[in-house]
Amino acid sequence: DQLHTQPVLSHHLNRTVLLERQIERAAQKFGCVRYAIIPAAATDRDGVGGLELSISRITPAGLELRPDRFCAVSVVRGQGVVRVAGEERAVTAHDHFGIPAEVTATVHQTGSEPLVLLDSILKPARKSPY
Repeated sequence: DQLHTQPVLSHHLNRTVLLERQIERAAQKFGCVRYAIIPAAATDRDGVGGLELSISRITPAGLELRPDRFCAVSVVRGQGVVRVAGEERAVTAHDHFGIPAEVTATVHQTGSEPLVLLDSILKPARKSPY
């Protein structure tokens, strides 16, 4: 009885992200970019930390990633090659891989379609509640 309908883009829904639009926007970029689309602060609960979701557009020139925490990566579009700790693998849409904390990974687009990745990192709260 106390539930109320809210528009999907309302502040009540914590800054909803329209993921397909974000993926299309990233695919349109001409250079390599990586940026957060859902910051950890948006998913933080009671000061314990949150899951940050980022999107990347990778070109044939490649992008180097060196996360400070374990990073789970999903290939959304395109084809590429990922190199982590001396191991190299081809990746394509719907593939997943992880990057250990403090390990450098390089990713290069190899196909003609833009290479777009989503990645997530669990980040601690900036200020400890204790």
